[in-house]
Amino acid sequence: SEERVTINLSATGYEDWSRADIALRAGQELDLGPVYLEPVPLVRVRVTDAKGGAPVAGATVRVTKEQAGGSFSVNRSIAISSEGGSEEIDFGEGRRATTDADGWAEVTSFEGATVTVSVKARGFAPYRFPGLFLPRGDGLEHLARLTLGGEVLVTVLDASGARLPAAPVAHRAPTTGDFGAMRILGGGPSSDDISDAQGQVRFPFLEPGIHGFRLQEESGGGGGSFAVAGHADVAFALGGGGDDWTEVEVGEGETAELTLRAAPRGGLEGRVREAGKALAGATLTLEKEAADDAGPGFAFPGMSGGPSAKSDGEGRYRIPDVKEGRYVLKVEHPTRRMPHSFTLEIRAGSNTYDVELPLSILE
Repeated sequence: SEERVTINLSATGYEDWSRADIALRAGQELDLGPVYLEPVPLVRVRVTDAKGGAPVAGATVRVTKEQAGGSFSVNRSIAISSEGGSEEIDFGEGRRATTDADGWAEVTSFEGATVTVSVKARGFAPYRFPGLFLPRGDGLEHLARLTLGGEVLVTVLDASGARLPAAPVAHRAPTTGDFGAMRILGGGPSSDDISDAQGQVRFPFLEPGIHGFRLQEESGGGGGSFAVAGHADVAFALGGGGDDWTEVEVGEGETAELTLRAAPRGGLEGRVREAGKALAGATLTLEKEAADDAGPGFAFPGMSGGPSAKSDGEGRYRIPDVKEGRYVLKVEHPTRRMPHSFTLEIRAGSNTYDVELPLSILE
């Protein structure tokens, strides 16, 4: 049998090389001959400590093409070495490198394009320099001076005003762009995003600017999450934000304090019947009701829904611990061709809602 493959070669300082539609046969050894790469200019970025001017080694430097319109791309890379593994998920078309002992990093230039240079290093605030034009036929050097930034101390309270431990807190940086808050979730928030026993969580090394915070469970309509290449999720909120984000200004070398209060919680339970008979195995999902001015819908494949439950043998279901508000209850069953939706309101405490599903036959 014959199989056709594509070979891509990338090397810093050279144009990407690609050859497609290469035919391979079982047991065949194919010699493509020499491959000649065309040299192109480099972007050299030097990363230093703004305070003392010392080079910063091991910093991640990324040069990203600035994109027009509302489009964006997602790229995921995995690196495995004898020292362990790492995973990166990037937005937009970009190239990355790691600084050496002298603080230098080199990437292949996007000739004739306008780019953003961003730097991340442990113990420093993120660095971002947009609007850098890369000339054609010539290299370019850029100096990135890293600062410690500021920090925010978030205190989380429950509905009664008591401090709330183990509460996940979401953070929106001021440079997230038109797509709102984009954040990588590797199976849930990292330990740094969860309030401690005193109900507090500290966010250090933040770039100066307006930062947004909210409880993860408070995200309402207009947001969601979708799977990227398997098991990494990207959480996002469309647009520039919303009323559920609490904003605070972060200054260089300053500590800002912020209090977040969890909304009252309620539970939903009831029975599911179909044509008056109990229906077992139905899936019931609560989705936040979208506001009238929320704009057009926006969805990705694999987008996750809200809290859900299945009905038991007597048709009973229970969805505990839900934030107060108006929801759409979507009911699905393997024997039904289409889901059925009901609008309801969840209040603090216990809520009961019995679902009556109609039975229709089309001939």
